[in-house]
Formats: sequence, C-alpha cells, structure tokens
Amino acid sequence: MKAAAGLAGSRRLPSVPSALRIVPAILDFATVWLGLDADRTRHGLKPMSKKGYPLAREVMITALLMPYLVILLEHLYGRLHAPVRSRPDDLRLSGIALLR
Repeated sequence: MKAAAGLAGSRRLPSVPSALRIVPAILDFATVWLGLDADRTRHGLKPMSKKGYPLAREVMITALLMPYLVILLEHLYGRLHAPVRSRPDDLRLSGIALLR
C-alpha cells in the first residue's frame, strides 16, 4: 500500500508546450463569440449607440475600486476557499454552539 501511494505521488503529467495551451483558449473564445452573435441575430439586436457608452472616468473609478471591494468581501466572509476537510468533532461542536 505504501509503495503504491509513493508511486502515485511521484507521477507527473507530461508538460504541454505553450503553443498547444492556446488552442483551448481560442476554441473557448470562438464558442462564446459565435454563441453571442447567434443570439444577437436571433433576437434582432442592434449595436449600442456611442451615447450609451460609459465615460472613461467612470470605468477607471470602477476598475480602481474593484480590488478594495474584493479585500472587503474577503474580510467580511473569511476564507475564499472551502476547508480541505471537516472532522466530525468540529461539526458536532458547531451544532452545539448553535443550540446555545
């Protein structure tokens, strides 16, 4: 059992050349582009007028405030990822704390 665990931990996937990594990205972009274009054609939508575009100042303010919003949400809600595993003791203690 120990030998199998050690063997599985030492295996690595073969490296993929950087040129091949771009292929899925291009296929994904093309799929989204074609899907949006098909939806636009189906519903007869027209391009937005220049008057409807946001001002560059508004876009920059929003872009500069976004990192602060992410940091604020992270501090409000704790970790941004799930715990690796929960022990039954932790779950039982948290349930008791809720009942008090």
